[in-house]
Amino acid sequence: MPEIRDKPVDAHAERPARAPALAQLAGDAMLIGDTLGVITDVNAAACGLTGYRRSELIGMNARSLVAPDWAEFAGRQRRRKVEALQEVTRYHCVFLTKGGARVPVEVTSTLIRERGEIVGLRTTLRDTRKRTAPEDGLQEREQGLRGVFEAAAIGMAFVAPDGRWLKVNDAFTALLGFSREELLQLTFQDVTHPDDLARDLEATRDVLAGRISWYQMEKRYVRKDGTLLWGLLAVSLVRGSNGEPRYFVSQISDITAAKHTAATRLAALGGLPDGARKLSPRELDVLRLLAAGQLTSDAARTLNIQEETVQTLVKRAMRKLGARNRTHAVAKAIALGWLDSGHAV
Repeated sequence: MPEIRDKPVDAHAERPARAPALAQLAGDAMLIGDTLGVITDVNAAACGLTGYRRSELIGMNARSLVAPDWAEFAGRQRRRKVEALQEVTRYHCVFLTKGGARVPVEVTSTLIRERGEIVGLRTTLRDTRKRTAPEDGLQEREQGLRGVFEAAAIGMAFVAPDGRWLKVNDAFTALLGFSREELLQLTFQDVTHPDDLARDLEATRDVLAGRISWYQMEKRYVRKDGTLLWGLLAVSLVRGSNGEPRYFVSQISDITAAKHTAATRLAALGGLPDGARKLSPRELDVLRLLAAGQLTSDAARTLNIQEETVQTLVKRAMRKLGARNRTHAVAKAIALGWLDSGHAV
């Protein structure tokens, strides 16, 4: 391998420097790429995983390694990194080898910065077909989870893949008004508002299938006394040594008061039109960038789409929200809590 450089190569796009430890990471594949996804360096394990020679991988866009049915999901992960919404992301994905074989991988992606500027991504790929218990450190992780579980001030629960409560902490029982024994006889489906259940079940299926590594959503819980509690739910999955699902870890915060405040604020903005629908992920992406102060041209460059497409997405969002202009649309989306950065990754 050529010598490691301390500065990026001065080319058409700024290239990130190679990671000093790249050659030593023989177990997991590692790719170094620029902000556009073009691969600038790899280790030997990456060649072994993909079936490509190093000379073939250098200059290739990492998107071409992703299975087509995972391309949109992987693209969202890359955009979140480049927009600096998250410093590190971990998720499951499927890559294609040179021969066309599908390889399930666990992806860990980290921003590379130089002098404070984002210049690229360092991506580690772990072939999940080869996991072993020592690699997973499963026992250590579970011990750490239990320690956090007992001390948490927010509601926490361990949930079986079929929805049964396996373990709940005191904060969670206080939120819902059930005793621990009562909850352990129920499923999360039993205490979820019927109008929110389909979204929750769809998200759990996506996590079990490895399409996303975790999800966050606002949902309504039905308390023991029949009253409703708005909760902010974050869910991740603990897998066994061979990758099989063991249980979900759910964290629930009470946001009922905040929802009431948001409803009041939204009413002051004119409310929503009849039949209003949730914005699409790309419409939310555009509004989020506009809320951050970007112009249409800036948003187009960030999302790698045409300015006309950005304008079309803004118009659709305005129509769905019943907004007079883009500023009004952004204000309504913020009031609804749709422009926060905590979504499925």
